[in-house]
Amino acid sequence: MTYSKSIETKLNGATPDQFYKIFREQASLLRGICSEIVNDIQLADGTKTWKAAPGNRKWIHYSIAPSGNVMKVKDEVETVDDPTKTISFKVLTGAIRDNIIGFKLEVSDDNIARWTVAYTNAAPDDYLNLLESISKTVDNYYAQLN
Repeated sequence: MTYSKSIETKLNGATPDQFYKIFREQASLLRGICSEIVNDIQLADGTKTWKAAPGNRKWIHYSIAPSGNVMKVKDEVETVDDPTKTISFKVLTGAIRDNIIGFKLEVSDDNIARWTVAYTNAAPDDYLNLLESISKTVDNYYAQLN
């Protein structure tokens, strides 16, 4: 059986379009913006562009606080819907694959970034907290720019 759980972040610094664009077209910037969380990010399996499109794949290496352990995840874009600012990803490999099937980002026009994680066993609270930390860091980055 598959379950899902979501976490929301109110965007105070980034506009919905700015926030969505990072994950839609500029994921390579996450290493610089979220350097304490994202250790590395690379295109994978012949993917040639950072623009999210179905079938595009990437590796992300995350640092898990407070342990500092590195979690490596390979994901694949399943769907992109620009009018609703929604991108869904499938988890292909990594330690989280035992429990997490995929995740989805939805950015609403009322300045909310919502991550939803699909999982099979234990609630993925650690992974949701990681996504929330990334969201807050990206939002703070734009707060400093705007």
